[in-house]
Amino acid sequence: MAKSKNIDYFEFDLNNVDEIDLVIEKAFSKVDEQNAEGIYLINNAAVISPLGRIEQGSVKDFKNNLHVNLLAPILLTSSFIRNSQHIRGEKRVLNVSSMSAKNHLPGMSVYSASKAGLDVFRNVSVLNKVRQNPL
Repeated sequence: MAKSKNIDYFEFDLNNVDEIDLVIEKAFSKVDEQNAEGIYLINNAAVISPLGRIEQGSVKDFKNNLHVNLLAPILLTSSFIRNSQHIRGEKRVLNVSSMSAKNHLPGMSVYSASKAGLDVFRNVSVLNKVRQNPL
């Protein structure tokens, strides 16, 4: 973990989906809740493999891709929202997607599907938030 004056970085293997709540709780233990003007989750992790024909991929490769590109961002977002509800100030989640979610290339079906799933998750999450807090 590297440190800056106002930013903490946490390295974590997103394949360890069962430990995501723990890393989020660790991150929130570092937050000065009284003075925090905002708290942000930025997830820019991605796994492109398996590349190639779908029948040539392994279960391990499929799971790795879907854990890192789709399941982990969902769990991170859920845990972030749950742990930040009581904190005042701006709260934002940024899950980086890919143009591959919309521009499909041969051999990238799993990656494209996982990133498209992330886009749908984001869109529905925003709809849920808007319905909770209408203008």
